[in-house]
Amino acid sequence: MTTTWRELGYLTPELVVLLGAAAVLLLDLFLPRGRRRVLGGVALVPLGVALGWVLRALWAQSGGPSQLHKVFGALLLRDPYSLGFDVVFLVAAILGVLLSLRYVEREALPAGEYYALTLFAVFGMMMMAMSAELITLFISYEILSLAVYVLAGIARGRAVSAEASLKYFLLGAFASGFLVYGIALVYGATGTTVLYDPLGQSASTISGLILERGLFGNALLLAGLALLVVGIAFKAAIVPFHAWVPDVYEGAPLPVTAFMSAGVKAAAFAAFARLLFGGFRNLGEVWQPVLWVLAVLTMVLGNAAAIRQQNVKRMLAYSSIAHAGYLLVALAAYTARDVAIGSVLYYALTYTAMGVGAFAILLVVGQEGEANQELSDYRGLASRHPWAAAAMGLFMISLAGFPLTAGFLGKFYILNAALRADLDGLAVVLGLASVVSWYYYLRVVWFMYMTEVPKAAVRPISRATSLGVAVAVAALLVIALGVFPSTALAVAQMAGHTLLPLGY
Repeated sequence: MTTTWRELGYLTPELVVLLGAAAVLLLDLFLPRGRRRVLGGVALVPLGVALGWVLRALWAQSGGPSQLHKVFGALLLRDPYSLGFDVVFLVAAILGVLLSLRYVEREALPAGEYYALTLFAVFGMMMMAMSAELITLFISYEILSLAVYVLAGIARGRAVSAEASLKYFLLGAFASGFLVYGIALVYGATGTTVLYDPLGQSASTISGLILERGLFGNALLLAGLALLVVGIAFKAAIVPFHAWVPDVYEGAPLPVTAFMSAGVKAAAFAAFARLLFGGFRNLGEVWQPVLWVLAVLTMVLGNAAAIRQQNVKRMLAYSSIAHAGYLLVALAAYTARDVAIGSVLYYALTYTAMGVGAFAILLVVGQEGEANQELSDYRGLASRHPWAAAAMGLFMISLAGFPLTAGFLGKFYILNAALRADLDGLAVVLGLASVVSWYYYLRVVWFMYMTEVPKAAVRPISRATSLGVAVAVAALLVIALGVFPSTALAVAQMAGHTLLPLGY
């Protein structure tokens, strides 16, 4: 087998997803309008195949030494770190497609474009997690961004959806500009765009040249790093680059919001960790205080804004900002090394399960549409529909971080990383922010279990099979990750080890 074909073999899950997107578009051309509902099922096939390949690859490495493969001269890296995040992206996409099956038909959305764009977005996410070079990272970033811009506004009959897409696109264009300018400045300072060599065999990388040339205080390099952080912070919804989140999340179709809240955020943090822990690890003392401040601002503002919301969808949008702050705490704890990276991956997976699950219940209560999103619509839900209320209660207490849930363990491991890195103050802020979040998460539970609604005002809920499957899968993941976390934590720890270059 030639080197090129061998390297393409390492990209099997990405290529499966890409070919799946092409297949959906081609089928959309030939299927009669009344048969296009099958395109959602077609989209699930490549996602399931890719997930199976990734899980098999992780399982093969669980009992022995971790394998790391350079693809196309180290432009991309196939390692347990990228495989671990691929699981997050694919789970988010599978749940997102399940949420979309009835929604797309009900809202008369263009099914072919919808599912193909979802697959293109997943492809961009997976490439971002693999990127060890800035140009490759930017291209992957744009593949993801362009797909999600269109998905946010794909409900053409709703003005708020078009507004969400336009706001996301305009602000995203600025963020892309920051990212490109940052790449140019870093290249000007170092003469390369390759972040690092994970095997420590080449010094002609950004990390190696910073050390070799003593560029620790180079103004051009530091300015470039600052612009790179701004560009990726936009995608991660980090304060003060978060302004787009509430309006875009509220205006986008609900399944798109669920997919974005988990997948896009995870992709941003996958790139963030590769960038900072790989290419700019020798500047940790420079970027750690910046992340410290951004983490505090993000946790405080996200939780403070969520408290005021009466619309559950908008409340979840603001709370997703707070969760970005929690993940940022783990990145700031860079001296905790693999523990910090592992906690990012584990928390990204847990947030995918509980976040997408919560949005799924919004669809259930909204009868597969955008209705019934106010807190008052959840009055007495436990007495009317106990299983829907129980699932929503599980997702809420997990998001709040109550013990014996996946959210609790995720925050616990982030706190562990912060304490290992001697970031005691940041750990205290995280703990206090989590306590504040109890108010608005438990308020939903209170409305469901502690209030009643007149029988005349009782509304039915959706009993669509695809929605039920999505809720059940998300709930099982939350329970499994909270009660039996050992396998996921072992994968996260292995991913942390392989991301770090030799000698770090």
